[in-house]
Order: sequence, then C-alpha cells, then structure tokens
Amino acid sequence: MLNAVEHSHHHRIITWALGILLLVPSPAHAQSPTDPQQGEAIFTVFVRSVPIGVERVGVSRTEAGWLVTSTGQSGPPIDLNIRSLEIEYDETWRPLRLAIDSVRNNQVYAVETSFADSTATNTVQQGQDRTTDTAPVDPSTVVLPDFFFGAYEALAVRLGEAREGDEISVYVAPLREITAVVRGVRRQEIATAQSQLSAVIYRTALQYDTQVLEA
Repeated sequence: MLNAVEHSHHHRIITWALGILLLVPSPAHAQSPTDPQQGEAIFTVFVRSVPIGVERVGVSRTEAGWLVTSTGQSGPPIDLNIRSLEIEYDETWRPLRLAIDSVRNNQVYAVETSFADSTATNTVQQGQDRTTDTAPVDPSTVVLPDFFFGAYEALAVRLGEAREGDEISVYVAPLREITAVVRGVRRQEIATAQSQLSAVIYRTALQYDTQVLEA
C-alpha cells in the first residue's frame, strides 16, 4: 500500500493509494469549501508503512484564482524527484494550467497542460521523447497526475462541497479522465501527535475503464 501523509499545523489532507482520507477543520474554524486555508504543508510519503519521501505543498491565491504547488523527492518504488509542480485553477476551481518539471526513474519527466473549451492540450517529455496531444475533459475536472500527491489539495476542496451520490471528474494528467463517485460521508474524531481533529471522511469509488478502486 502506498501512502502520502500530511504533517502540518493545519492537517488538511491524508492520501494513500486505493484510498483518500481528507481532514477538514472543525466548524468553529472552517472556511468556505472553495476558499481553503492558504500556506504550506509537508506530505510524507510511505510505502508499506516505511517513509520513502517528502513533498512540500503550497496553496495560494493568484489573480486568476488558485495555485497548488509542490516540490519534493521520493525513493523506490516511486523514484521521483519533483523539481516543480504547479496547477492553476480559476476562482471556482476549474483548471487552467498544469506544469510538471521532474525526474522519474533517472529520466526527465515534464508535462505542460493547458485547459480551454473542454479540452486539455498536453505536451509531454519523457527522456528524449516529446509528444503533444489533446483530450476532451470536463471543464470542472480535478487534475491528479499519478504520484504527485500535492495535487490532492484540489480534490479536498471539491469533496468539501460534495454529498453522497455526487460524481467528480478527475483528470489523471496526461493519461485519462475518470470519475470519482462519493458513496458516503461521515464525521470522526481522530487523534494525532499534535492534536485532536474533527474529520469529515468521504468514501469514494474511482471508476477506471477496467476497474473500480475503493477510496
């Protein structure tokens, strides 16, 4: 099992492969779901309960809307050095731009994606190979490239507005678009080393072409 866990003063999100646990502030401190707390957080990445890497993740306001950023490094089996990740959204959390500058398995892995008119335009470099393509996407899709866990900050925002039965479009950039179905929402108190958290837990199903991953 692959885990990415955030440790910070605001405890907003914990993610793991085949599952996502999103921690939302208690009502006394909550902000609007589409207006999340800004600042930095540290995500520690685990494989089978063994830490293999760290991401430093930021959420900030821009003139266009919102910007999610991260840098970091994870060892095998991910073997990823994130020199820079930027995902820009508009005021309503519709994607505008994705930029990845990284090294994966000792090869350059870079992605530039623009979103307009329900279309994602991707330029991808893997090693010496460079390709460009387009794909139809939902204008309100959440951009979640594989192994870039900082991107889940945007999913946390979208789930903050969701109810049981809702469907959320997810673009696994630059590969495919899938659907996340919210199958349940419940509250739970969770104790951490720093504090007691009032969490909202969203049970979801990630629907791929050939499989469904419970989350």
